Amino acid sequence: MQKEITNKINKDILDLKVKSQVLVDEPAKFLSVKRYECTLNNGDKMMREKLFKNGKEGNSVIILARTNTQKFLLNVEPKPFCEQGFTFNFPAGYIENSETPERAGERELKEETGYTASTFEIIKSYYQDLGVSSAINYIVFADNVKKVQNQHLDKDEYVHFYEFTFLEIQELLNMKYICEAPQILAFMKLEEFLKNCKR
Repeated sequence: MQKEITNKINKDILDLKVKSQVLVDEPAKFLSVKRYECTLNNGDKMMREKLFKNGKEGNSVIILARTNTQKFLLNVEPKPFCEQGFTFNFPAGYIENSETPERAGERELKEETGYTASTFEIIKSYYQDLGVSSAINYIVFADNVKKVQNQHLDKDEYVHFYEFTFLEIQELLNMKYICEAPQILAFMKLEEFLKNCKR
């Protein structure tokens, strides 16, 4: 990785890394849980708890955004619940009511980076965590992205983004800067997609 990029990354990590966290004694506002009695075909019953995010299933998109120079957009963000306090991620976000995954990908990409793309294509989908949720992650490939506006971030959302080559993303993986399972799977699907497509 070029020294200039490495220096900028190190500065962003220093700025965005979570320094501390304190448990706040108040009810959760984003997450909620409902309890279900489930009946099996054989008549047995079991109890299960289901997680909701902002009152919804929590379906989400991960956007593999490629520029016309064959680079990909990645964000660095604070993550208080991982060991290093930050991660690099492909742009991602929740799907709103009535949105398709492609439309959510377009909206989230524009909000987090200010970029948009000529095409948005689902290349893989999978459940996030069937033990507590029915939420689905959609991996969306966005091609020929270009900057059209400034970032439009929510309150408490801190996102710095970069354009990386495929090899530089592999380097970030090896450094464990990309460490979330959905993001690692998205990278593996990107590698497979690029091998199989002629674009």
